[in-house]
Amino acid sequence: MANKVESLLECSVCLETLNDPRTLPCFHSFCKVCLEKIVRIERKKAKIEDFNCPSCRSVFQLKSDQEVAELSSSHFIRNMLEAVQLQNRAKHAHCSKCNKRQASCRCLTCELFLCDACLAEHNSVLESWPSFKKIPCSVLSIEELTKPENQSKIKGSKVLHCSKHEGKKLKFYCETCKKLICRYCMDFIHTRPDHECAPIEHVVEKRKEFLKNSVGTLEKKLTRGNEALQVTSVVEEKFKSNTQKAKESIINEKERVKDILLQRLEENAQKRCDEVDEFYKSTHEKVIAKQQKEIQSFVNEVNVSYDLAKKILENGTNVEVIESERMVAERLGGVEKEEKIKITQINDVDIEYVKKPIDVKQLEKFLELGDVKLKGNETPKLACSGYGI
Repeated sequence: MANKVESLLECSVCLETLNDPRTLPCFHSFCKVCLEKIVRIERKKAKIEDFNCPSCRSVFQLKSDQEVAELSSSHFIRNMLEAVQLQNRAKHAHCSKCNKRQASCRCLTCELFLCDACLAEHNSVLESWPSFKKIPCSVLSIEELTKPENQSKIKGSKVLHCSKHEGKKLKFYCETCKKLICRYCMDFIHTRPDHECAPIEHVVEKRKEFLKNSVGTLEKKLTRGNEALQVTSVVEEKFKSNTQKAKESIINEKERVKDILLQRLEENAQKRCDEVDEFYKSTHEKVIAKQQKEIQSFVNEVNVSYDLAKKILENGTNVEVIESERMVAERLGGVEKEEKIKITQINDVDIEYVKKPIDVKQLEKFLELGDVKLKGNETPKLACSGYGI
C-alpha cells in the first residue's frame, strides 16, 4: 500500500518526489520543471504540438502558444503530496501554539500541531463556541497522523475556497461548466436556467458510481492484458524450444550423411543452422518481442489508470472524485482504443526442421540441406519449417 502511494508521488524523470506536479491524460504525473525541460528540448528540434509521455509514450497535446504550467494538476495527487509531507513533518513538529513543547497531536480542522497542554486549552475555547457542538474539530495523535491509512482523513479535512469570492467555500458543482463553485458563484454567475447546479453531496454519489464502474472495467482489462502476456510467454518458450529442436535435427541429419561429402555437408549444415537462428532472431524481434512490448505498454497504462482511479475511489475527497471524472472518462476511452490496437490475436509463432529421405540421384540438391522457412504469414499466426536433407 505504502509503496504504491510512493510510486504515485514519484517523478519518473528525476526520480524525486513530485514538485508542482502536472498530470497528463494517461494519468502519469511529473514535476512541472521536468516536463518543461522535455517540451523545450522537443520544440528546439521541430515545431510540434504532440508530445510523448516520458513513462508510457502516450501522446499529449500542447499547443504552440501553451506552456506546461497550463496542463492540468490533479487535486488528488496534490492533496496526497501535502498529506505525505504533513506526515513527515509530524514526526518532529513542535506545538504551533506555544512553540516550546513537542507536538502530541494535530487538529485537522484548525490545521495546528498541539502539545497536550495547548490541546486542552484549544478544546476549552472551542467548546464555548455554539458552532463547535455542530461541527467539532477533528484531532489525530502524532502516532495516528503518521499512519498511511489516515491520509484520507488528512486530505478530507482540507477545505477548498473560491478563487473569485474570498473566504467562500466551494460547496456546489455546476454541471453545465463542469466546475466547483461557491454560493455566490451560484447566485450571481452560474444562474438558472443557463446553468444546472447542485450541492457537492448530491453530485458525488453519481461520480463515485462512475468511478466504481470504471475501476471494474479497468480491472477486467488489466486481467486480460496480464493473461495475454502469459500467452506470449508460452509462445516464446515454445518457439525457443522448437528453434533448438530444429537446429538439433539439422545437426543430426548432417551426421547421417557426413561420409558422403563431409566438407560440403559441414558448410551447408552450418548455413542452415544460421538460417534457423536468423529466422528466430528476426521473427522474435518482429513478432513476439514487439507484441510483448505493446501488451506490456497496454498493461502498464491500464495499471496506472486502475491504481489512480481506485485510489481516488477509496481515498479521494468529494472534490477529487468530481474533479477526476472527466480525466477518468477520457482515459477509459483511450484505454478502449489502445486495447483494440494492442490486444489482438496472439501470434502463435513456431519453427521446425523437416527432413528429406536420401536419394543419391538428387545428391546435388540434397547437399543444399534444404531450406528453413516460416510456415504461414507473420500475422496473425506464424510457424516455421525447413525442408531437410
